[in-house]
Amino acid sequence: MIKKIIIFTAGRSDYGMLKKLASQLEKNKKNKIYILASGAHFSKKHGFTIKDIIKDKFKDIKKIDLKVKSDLKKSTALAISTGIVKFYDSIERINPNFVIVLGDRYETFSFSIAANIYGVPIIHLHGGEITSGAIDDTFRHCITKMSDLHFVANKIYKKRVVQLGENPKKVYDVGGLSVDKIKINDLFEKSKIEKKLKFKFLKKNLIITIHPETIDVSKNDINLSIFLNTLKSLNDTLLIFTFPNADFGNAKIIKSINLFSKNRNNVKIFYSLGHIMYLSILKQVDGVIGNSSSALSEAPFLKKGSINIGTRQDGRIKPNSVIDCKFDKKEILKSIKKLYSKNFKKIIKKTKSPYGNGGAAEKISNVLNKKNFEYIKYKKFFDIR
Repeated sequence: MIKKIIIFTAGRSDYGMLKKLASQLEKNKKNKIYILASGAHFSKKHGFTIKDIIKDKFKDIKKIDLKVKSDLKKSTALAISTGIVKFYDSIERINPNFVIVLGDRYETFSFSIAANIYGVPIIHLHGGEITSGAIDDTFRHCITKMSDLHFVANKIYKKRVVQLGENPKKVYDVGGLSVDKIKINDLFEKSKIEKKLKFKFLKKNLIITIHPETIDVSKNDINLSIFLNTLKSLNDTLLIFTFPNADFGNAKIIKSINLFSKNRNNVKIFYSLGHIMYLSILKQVDGVIGNSSSALSEAPFLKKGSINIGTRQDGRIKPNSVIDCKFDKKEILKSIKKLYSKNFKKIIKKTKSPYGNGGAAEKISNVLNKKNFEYIKYKKFFDIR
């Protein structure tokens, strides 16, 4: 019997992690994989990354553009409601044996509602995590409650999923897919990066990604102003910006970064680098600044220090390679000084990723290839006694 599997992706961040799992599942001739792409994959200001999925030559790619035209809260609500109907129609046409979703994006939440209404088993990856500075927490935990099997990145996250009323026998600690996708041999050498992206690394180099905080949005503008004004003093450092994701408030950040880059030869901006290029640059730079989850998951694996600013990533497990600070000029400069210090560099060399050493995609596919999905949808709330 052929298993039909929909793998849902809402943007560059989750696709980078899902790609290897999709390829792993596709190796089994009894699996038929459908990549359902939506969300920021169709946004030009976020790199129009649907083209990257097409380049990867998966046989069945379903495209659903939610046509979100602004970054306001109401647009997010409209995308969720529109998505439920459009996603339901696609699920109904394919009639999969199960669907796979990752993380906490609002588009992923919308797709999960559609799948839950249709009655197809949902496999949730990277549940149990916390990002208390973002609205994603609500979406992530709701997706957990709609899902039937869970693959988490750490034993602490497994415990949290069980606390939400999920049967521990259906929660698998497999490590992080973000670590799984890092293959050192696939990364570009320094000279190739410079040739492809048409810039030269300096003696000091930092990669920067700043996303909007989506719980307390009132301070986003002033925090962004403080952050960029602080970076002005780093004239001897190459500042490599990647644009924020498609959360509401991203347009202001993009506009501000573009203005900041004018007449500054040490600033380079990229809509979307793709996961191999991003990791290649990460391997070459001195560290990461901003509030992206990659600073907590991927950077430690590559032995790079990170400066995590603000509250967006509050609640996530952080290795000792991460320096937390507020949106305050003195604190940020102090953190940058620490990042370059000899003592901190010694700490980074000994850092171990809390998300394992890879192999998550293979572990997940091994479980899914053996599962009987005819009965799995009927789940009960698990009471901890």
